[in-house]
Amino acid sequence: MRIYLTIGLLCFAQILFSQNIAEHNVRWNANEVIDGNSGKSIGESHQIESFRVDRVEWKDRRGNIIKTFSIREVNGEWTDIEMPGNILFEVDNEGRQGTIRISRHENNITIQIVLLRSDDNPEIFEFLIDSFITQ
Repeated sequence: MRIYLTIGLLCFAQILFSQNIAEHNVRWNANEVIDGNSGKSIGESHQIESFRVDRVEWKDRRGNIIKTFSIREVNGEWTDIEMPGNILFEVDNEGRQGTIRISRHENNITIQIVLLRSDDNPEIFEFLIDSFITQ
């Protein structure tokens, strides 16, 4: 009987303490940002802050906002960012449409931002995440 109670409590604790991206604000700290069009590193640390499924802000290392994205649609579900998974946001930024994909594979976390342009050559950025904080 005790074993079942212990297992039940552990399962409940996992649900209680899991970090669901749809229920928490998350500040993602990137130690490298790559311009996907040129393949070159942008060269300084940046932050991506996701505000549940409402909006995403891209900030420089000082915390100044570079771009704000309104989330139009969420594709997928990622209920525990401590575990492998991903989520795709369809976003708008100053009249431009695009996507933001946040992914975790083993211990590697990446964020890819793709913004459409009128010349059919999308603007692409990839963030290599070294830490995150849920709020």
